Amino acid sequence: MILLVFLGINARYYKMGKDNGSFIRMLFFAIGHVVFDIITVLTVNNLDQVPIWVNYIAHVVFYLFAILFAHEFFCYVIALSYREKRIQKAVRIIGFSLVGLYLLLLPVMPIE
Repeated sequence: MILLVFLGINARYYKMGKDNGSFIRMLFFAIGHVVFDIITVLTVNNLDQVPIWVNYIAHVVFYLFAILFAHEFFCYVIALSYREKRIQKAVRIIGFSLVGLYLLLLPVMPIE
């Protein structure tokens, strides 16, 4: 919750030239992660009432928000560390490639 408050304050008041909306995206991903954490806990604890596919989707989206948050944070740190747009773009492309790989491997990954 402290992270959400911190990101909310920064997204609203901290406008940096290199930011390009990073704090708003991180806030969105963090809120999505928390929401789907709650949904996942509720579905896991009520497996007799909730269809298994709902539980599976909740887990997938929960992990996806965590991955997207980590990717956005990493891209933000790279943007602060390296001024070259070429490096920043390469990092973003590689990161989204890994997110795409996660999405492609979903059918064969066991999520429990």
